[in-house]
Amino acid sequence: MLATIQESFKQREKQNAILKTLGLNRKVMQKNTFMEYLSIGLFSGLLGSMLAVITTFFIEEIVFEINSQIYWEVTFIGAFGSILVVGIIAALFTFYLSSKTPKDVLRGSDG
Repeated sequence: MLATIQESFKQREKQNAILKTLGLNRKVMQKNTFMEYLSIGLFSGLLGSMLAVITTFFIEEIVFEINSQIYWEVTFIGAFGSILVVGIIAALFTFYLSSKTPKDVLRGSDG
């Protein structure tokens, strides 16, 4: 998830510079970017924690042959932890993107 955010950084930087040039409000840009990253955090956290719960269930059943249970708290902790981490990254990312002027971004985009 973090690698995806890092990989698409330059593309998003150019995209936001163009949108600013076309007149997009700074608050709208920050809100959209922040909400996008929060939804990525939510879905990745839910997916990861659900896979952990399913894996634990099958390991308890097949490997250890004990009565298994589903640990719902793992799902909630995974989802909210991911939202928190990605939310912090999104806040830093949107602050950085909104602080750069479109001229600086587009002039520095030679390569």
